[in-house]
Amino acid sequence: MKEEMTESIKSTTVKIREGISLFTACKNRGENLEKALKTWLRFPEIDEIILVDWASDLSLEPLVERYQDGRIVLAVVSNQKKWILTQAFNLAARLTTCDKIFKIDADVEILTGFFEHHILQPGIFYAGNWINQRNENEQYLNGMVYLYRDDFFRVNGYNEFIQMYGWDDDDLYGRLQAQRLKRVDISNDTLHHIEHEHRTIHQDATRALFSLPDSERAVIQILMNRYISRQMEPWSSKQTMRDFRMEQRGDNHILCDPLIDDNRVIPPELWEISRVVAVKDRMNQLGFSLLPEIFSGDEDGGLEKLYHLYISDEKGGTVKTVLHAIENKLHHYSQEAATLQQLLKSVERELKAVSADFEVEKERVVNLEDQINQLHRSWTWRIGRVLVSIIAVPLRLFLGLVAKKRR
Repeated sequence: MKEEMTESIKSTTVKIREGISLFTACKNRGENLEKALKTWLRFPEIDEIILVDWASDLSLEPLVERYQDGRIVLAVVSNQKKWILTQAFNLAARLTTCDKIFKIDADVEILTGFFEHHILQPGIFYAGNWINQRNENEQYLNGMVYLYRDDFFRVNGYNEFIQMYGWDDDDLYGRLQAQRLKRVDISNDTLHHIEHEHRTIHQDATRALFSLPDSERAVIQILMNRYISRQMEPWSSKQTMRDFRMEQRGDNHILCDPLIDDNRVIPPELWEISRVVAVKDRMNQLGFSLLPEIFSGDEDGGLEKLYHLYISDEKGGTVKTVLHAIENKLHHYSQEAATLQQLLKSVERELKAVSADFEVEKERVVNLEDQINQLHRSWTWRIGRVLVSIIAVPLRLFLGLVAKKRR
């Protein structure tokens, strides 16, 4: 598949052939992986299976050897306490050698009819869609995607600024669609997610999230990732995926040593802001639209404290009842305030109308005064001329008599 030894995956050359590469990655989860792997191997359409073992506590090598039929390639990454899905799946994708690639989670089984129902053609990609879920478990099929290898790498794969659970799939789909690729939903009848808990057990998170139930912590991390991905520079071919030093241990076994590179570092302050934004967004999802607004700019974490109380309120629902009552009151007062505001706007419009009428009348009065003044000046001038002409005649006679006497 590859050269016997390579310095790093960046320098690895891969000869691409026609066919389908399935790729996945996991940390532990061996029991679920085994269930899923059995179903993958039933499909002759799958030419190879790339499996990245992201520093599992128990090696997955015995599991792979048990089911090895020549198609499974195991790539083992060492010394990684933190599970970073985007880096793990980008590594797995780079190890694929077929022109069509199918990213699948290690806890998802393939059911009969998948490849008959999903004929890949240029210009499209198939992806799971949580909107189509018929039960809660089917929402976890959202991250499955079947597409051309070239399309995946055209958008530079998964966004490695996303380093916790969730949003990696929607971020990828958005960038694929920005390349004018059509998204087609995967049929939920052709895949099955194996139910399990502790979805975020190997995820890194801020200390404030540790006390949350696993399902709720997953939601918060999704919202955090959504905010972070929108604040960071858009993920594209301008960024580089994490590099690994590769050591080939046979045709089907590769050791991967992560190289240190800091081009995907997220500023600490952005982590903190993303958590605050995520809590506000989550409160909105839970039906609180005004409480987050009240705590806008909150420095002592009041909203976060309310959120944690709300989530931890399992017995009796007292906190939930009180908070929803407060929210309802706020909505009531908000509606009253809106009504008053409308009345004030109505009064303001009336005052503007009266003011406009007053200005019109005022202008009329001014115009009338101007006309009167003009008329006054006009008649005064006329009367003055008449008086002057009347006085001028006897004045000339008088002056004539005075002149005769002097002679």
